[in-house]
Amino acid sequence: MWYQARRNLIPNRVVWLQDDVLHARFYWLAVPRDQRIKGAQVIAKLRGQTIDLEVSGPSKIHVRINDEMLALDRPISVRVGSRIAFRGPLTRTIAVLAKTLQERGDRRGMFSAEVTVSVP
Repeated sequence: MWYQARRNLIPNRVVWLQDDVLHARFYWLAVPRDQRIKGAQVIAKLRGQTIDLEVSGPSKIHVRINDEMLALDRPISVRVGSRIAFRGPLTRTIAVLAKTLQERGDRRGMFSAEVTVSVP
């Protein structure tokens, strides 16, 4: 019997380590082109309406969000370490949907909102 596993595209915890091959995105996280740094690490945890980030390396992180992850009709919070980097509502946009569809080529991996946070 063939077992076919299904990848969880929206895990509650993501550990992203930039190794030899640098990437612009990983699950629901992304970095600007100039922020792809060898050895950089991002640990992201999704809890309710809050996303906690521990970042070593990049100075900006794009957090992509869809309605499966949290309620976009309610305010969200993004913390970097102990600092609130973003708090408020997000707007769903066609531009973010199109960008994430183009990157992934899979409608299951699309996100409808994005917030960019600065890392101190």
